[in-house]
Amino acid sequence: MNTFHNPFFSIQDDQEEMISIVDFHICKENPICLLQAVRFMSQYNLSLDPKTAIFIKENAKEIQRAAGDEIAFEIFEILKEKNTYQYFKIMDEELNLFEYIFPEILPMKNVGKCDYHVVDAWDHSLYTLKEIEKIIYSKEYFEGHIEKAYKKHMQEILPGGHTRSQLLKLGALFHDIGKPMAKWIDERGKTRFIGHEVVGTEMMENIANRFQLPKASKKYLCKMVREHMWALNLYKRNDVSGRATYELFKKLGQEVLDILLLGLSDVIATRKLLHPEEEMGMYKIHVEYLVNSYLTRFKEVQSLEDILRLEDIKTNLKNICKEKSDKILEGLRKEIFFGELPPQRERAIEYIQRCVQKERQREENLS
Repeated sequence: MNTFHNPFFSIQDDQEEMISIVDFHICKENPICLLQAVRFMSQYNLSLDPKTAIFIKENAKEIQRAAGDEIAFEIFEILKEKNTYQYFKIMDEELNLFEYIFPEILPMKNVGKCDYHVVDAWDHSLYTLKEIEKIIYSKEYFEGHIEKAYKKHMQEILPGGHTRSQLLKLGALFHDIGKPMAKWIDERGKTRFIGHEVVGTEMMENIANRFQLPKASKKYLCKMVREHMWALNLYKRNDVSGRATYELFKKLGQEVLDILLLGLSDVIATRKLLHPEEEMGMYKIHVEYLVNSYLTRFKEVQSLEDILRLEDIKTNLKNICKEKSDKILEGLRKEIFFGELPPQRERAIEYIQRCVQKERQREENLS
């Protein structure tokens, strides 16, 4: 029997453990109970009492009376669990709660089917969440050091108090939220969604504001929606060169790993339904290559700690203004990342000295 104590709910233990609302009248007065029932289901691995399920479905609209921060708390508690997909699907298909919490999903159910998708945008988003959970909670999906890096990365708690895994799963659910507004038909009659990530970012920001999410959480979610396409675009262009990836790594920062995982799950969720027998290994290799490049090359040159001592930088950039010093060091990082300069202290110092000399000659010529 589960250890469970809550004055508004009870657990019946017949053949399977079911959670039920103790007093329907009290729950009507406190509509957050509708969502709490699902949260407790997810946390204690319970099924839902049939009478309680009917009550929640018939009163689902009342959840709109609950405070935004209360709803957000319950949603993020469910996002902590390994099978969030299952409970979000129940909330959507069996209890009708999701459309009142996130009315933005209703238009998603009417668009999305095209040459690349056999389901609507909402079902695709649910499948993407399902795939991302498979990867996050697997034991050996990626090779050793990548797997280890992801496990640590996903457990990180961001300043807003949410883990990366919670936020990434919510970002996966809404990565295509902008498709209904971005939909258009081209001259050949094909359905297009160009710019849906831009529209979606604004919608994601509105959702975050509605639920009073912390600034860091809102920024992260908007970043997932805005940038979820870039890994696939690199794949389509068949360009994973240093010059193609460096600026993207720098722009996306630590969220590179998150966005790559979202992109991988997005593609798998699409292709599995479109071509069930298709081998997904090629795109996984593409993502692993980018992750490995970020972990072993890009991160290494960003701090320069393994190459230069702080004293080396201070001595050789003495009397050079900060703006020009930053430019020289960024040039050094690129040279090493592109493989044009070995990551050796002596060579790095020589590069800095050459740049400083050129800068002084330029200043002399201008004087």
